[in-house]
Amino acid sequence: MIHLASRRSYGVPRVTAALRRQDRLVNRKRVARAMRVHGIAGNSRRTGRCSLTKADAKAAPSPDLIGRDFTAARPGTKIVGDITYIPTAEGWLYLAS
Repeated sequence: MIHLASRRSYGVPRVTAALRRQDRLVNRKRVARAMRVHGIAGNSRRTGRCSLTKADAKAAPSPDLIGRDFTAARPGTKIVGDITYIPTAEGWLYLAS
């Protein structure tokens, strides 16, 4: 019932804590065994981090319109851009040029 009330997100530690708050003496291992027998599992946090440097496998790369030749006869004839992510103490900063 506790698992359903949590929108199926609570796992063994939270279900155990909720049962103990209701003055039910239960062991974490017993709760884990009962949840496993009945096929109940909580949502776990994602592990790892997404890579910001790898291109998306589904997206096709943009065409190279200038053929990797960045020299220009006049200013403003070849304009390119890029974006990068910089981790800071306050979070990610995005630098576009």
